[in-house]
Amino acid sequence: MQGRARRMASGQGRRDRDQSVAAFPGLRSMIWVRWASLSLVVMLCLMAIEGHVYAIPHFYAPYGESVFSVPTVVAALLSLCAVLLQHPLRAVTRAEATLWSLVVVTAFVARALHEQGLRIGSGEMGINTGVSFILLAVGQMTFGRLRHAPFVLSLLSMMLPFTALMGYLFAQPALFGAMSLPTCLMFLALGTACSARFARRPMMRALISGSQVGQASRLTLAAWCGWLAGEALVLKLVPPAFYTLSMFVLLVISSIFVFIMVLYLAMKAEQNRVRRKTRNRFLVEALHRDGLTRLYGREMGTLYMQCYGPTASVAMIMIGVDHWEDLVARKGTETAERLLRRISGALYLDAGSEELLIRWDDGRFLLLSYALTPETLKDRAERLRQKAGATGDLGGDLSEVSISAGAACARRGDVTLEPAALRARAALLEAERAGCNRVVLSLVA
Repeated sequence: MQGRARRMASGQGRRDRDQSVAAFPGLRSMIWVRWASLSLVVMLCLMAIEGHVYAIPHFYAPYGESVFSVPTVVAALLSLCAVLLQHPLRAVTRAEATLWSLVVVTAFVARALHEQGLRIGSGEMGINTGVSFILLAVGQMTFGRLRHAPFVLSLLSMMLPFTALMGYLFAQPALFGAMSLPTCLMFLALGTACSARFARRPMMRALISGSQVGQASRLTLAAWCGWLAGEALVLKLVPPAFYTLSMFVLLVISSIFVFIMVLYLAMKAEQNRVRRKTRNRFLVEALHRDGLTRLYGREMGTLYMQCYGPTASVAMIMIGVDHWEDLVARKGTETAERLLRRISGALYLDAGSEELLIRWDDGRFLLLSYALTPETLKDRAERLRQKAGATGDLGGDLSEVSISAGAACARRGDVTLEPAALRARAALLEAERAGCNRVVLSLVA
């Protein structure tokens, strides 16, 4: 029994994880990116260790005089072990906090030894490297304890390595200083791997979402990285005499693109503001009820279509009193209003949880349902017509009152109320002309 319970619990856990992955389709890809980043860190550290052991400078200093030094390798391996102990959406464990503390201590000790003229192997841990390690470690240690600081510090830890990488791409030694090219790549990979625990942040959620916004964000990020690589390639290919001119042209093009992006984002923000304002006003109007029947109006029907129309074919049944204007002229307004209250009460009680009953106009009601099919639509309309006709004794001679119904189905994906509702109204008028007390279907779009 215990083994069966454990299997059931593990199965439920797998289902929960699958549901979480389904909620964020980009989360699975982020997990793969995390492991790819950690693999890159392992490869760079192994190459640096082998280069220091076997005296192969190209393994730890592939470009320029900056070196992936031994203290940097030690701090990188400690950081790697701490990241492997992470649970992306859980708090920091004691073992992980200890490893991050050792990273901070390593950064301070390496700088102190360098100031004293002591070195361990070739090269040194530069100031930018030490600051990046400290920012990353503090940001990860404070995860779950502070609100915004961990995410901000983790992003800042990648700022100096990114600047150094741009220095290597555009041949500007002043930008990278003592930070080697493998160190830049190692920091960016570590920062990417550590970002998995911030998946619930709004900024990260927009990046990993499977929606159109998420896809556009990832495409924009890829295009930006491609643009930076393209700029570096262009500057490598142009002759030295045209280097300054090329930099100016690329700067102008980048400025134009940034200006266009700012205008586009401002346009989308204004559209969203107007849409939210219109939606709020529409919701207020949709919540208003009819004073006579206490039913919602057409605005609520439009809201129903916007909710269920994209995924279902919404069926509509319009029920009305035949020759309503003549009845009001013969029996008076008070009797007609009592009749409407009886009919609306009977229809409201018969409406299901997946259905919405609204008042369409004088003498007519509209029922919307996403659960009905064309095969069951006519039977449901007939049952509603009979319920509306069983209104009891209203006093006076009302034996000639008859009720008809018209039914129609909206197309799947239709989010507007009027097309199918007008076809249901046309079917209702056809039923009145055909002799009243009947149901007419209009299923052709």
